[in-house]
Amino acid sequence: AESSSRAAIADARLSEDETAKYEKKSEERRKEIQQLKEEEAAMEKALATARNQHVLVKQLQKLPTCEATRKQLDGEKEAIARLEGEERGSLKQSQRIWAESLRIQQAALELQALLETKEADDAADPS
Repeated sequence: AESSSRAAIADARLSEDETAKYEKKSEERRKEIQQLKEEEAAMEKALATARNQHVLVKQLQKLPTCEATRKQLDGEKEAIARLEGEERGSLKQSQRIWAESLRIQQAALELQALLETKEADDAADPS
């Protein structure tokens, strides 16, 4: 009876040792699972960040580049310069027309004065 009692005690100790090992392994597994969950959450966050960055990159690619913007501004400057040149040319042409008009008016006044002088001379000299 004593040997079976010792065997039962030994079995109980063995069972306690196995239970402690099982609990220890179980705790290690819980820690591993928690760590995996944290890693998964970090990966999901990184994935969301990557998606956002991808969207931003796509949006940035749609924006005109500095080079394209510079070329567009250069084109607009050239168009403005051309229009200003045409405007200056038009203004010069208007000035020339106005000056010619003044010369014609002056010549007309001189002719009128000569005509009046001739008529006065003709009226004074009835011969």
